[in-house]
Amino acid sequence: LLTAVTPEIERLETIAAAILGQTKEAEEVLGGQGQKLAAWLESGERALLSNQEQVAALRGVIEAADGDARRLTDSSGPQLVATLLRIKDAAEQAGERARHALSRAIAEATDELGEASEQALSQRLGGQFQARMEEISAVADRAVQAAHVASDRLMRQLLTIADTTASIEQRIAEADDAAEKRDRDNFSNRSAILIESLNSLSIDVTKLLSQDINDSSWGTYLKGDRGVFTRRAVSLLNNGEARSIGQLYDEDSLFRDNVNRYIHDFEAMLRNVLTARDGSSLGVTLLSSDIGKLYVALAQAIDRLGN
Repeated sequence: LLTAVTPEIERLETIAAAILGQTKEAEEVLGGQGQKLAAWLESGERALLSNQEQVAALRGVIEAADGDARRLTDSSGPQLVATLLRIKDAAEQAGERARHALSRAIAEATDELGEASEQALSQRLGGQFQARMEEISAVADRAVQAAHVASDRLMRQLLTIADTTASIEQRIAEADDAAEKRDRDNFSNRSAILIESLNSLSIDVTKLLSQDINDSSWGTYLKGDRGVFTRRAVSLLNNGEARSIGQLYDEDSLFRDNVNRYIHDFEAMLRNVLTARDGSSLGVTLLSSDIGKLYVALAQAIDRLGN
């Protein structure tokens, strides 16, 4: 978005700088015209003062002539007086016309100077300023259009990213579920194998602990109760055989091997249980089962837990 709009912004800045330069030039032109107008007004004022001085001098002459005419009235006669009066009227009319002409000249000069200044400014800046304003408007329209296009493109990209993210999260969740299911299946399979091994080992342990294994126990085992011998071994240990387990473990290598395999397999299964979700509660359940009780009894008898 910034990449698309930046060239248009730079173009606007260039045009604005050009307009500022044209404005400064207009100020200079107006300043020059103002100086010319001030000079013309100053010149007109000087001319008006000069004419006023001349009129004042002429008035003085006329007044002097009028005084002389009055003094000569008695001696010069009516014809001389009339002549002097006509001279006075003519002089006054000439002064009045001079004042009117000077006023018209100053007004016309001021109007002409204003028109000239306006025409000069219009000719110098009118076309360029209009063209600059049109160009600025066009650039601004293109910048707004580019911003809208970039915004729409960004919005589409964000929507695509959101859809992709949702799809990825769904795939991750599905992968996690599949991995968890595989772990549960693997854990169940490993646990089943280890429990079967422990129940089989408990048969050998029971045989070594008691020579008397009745047919009912075998019948129960064959019907699917794989923990029957484990419970019998626990029962034998609880009935006092635990005292002789340590001695038997040290003296009988076959019994020692069976006990070691049983403890090894149970601890392996217990480690798997503890690494699983809710492993602590499953571990307590496992230790409370018949195979767990047998493990605890054997481990205590050979001082495994103490070490």
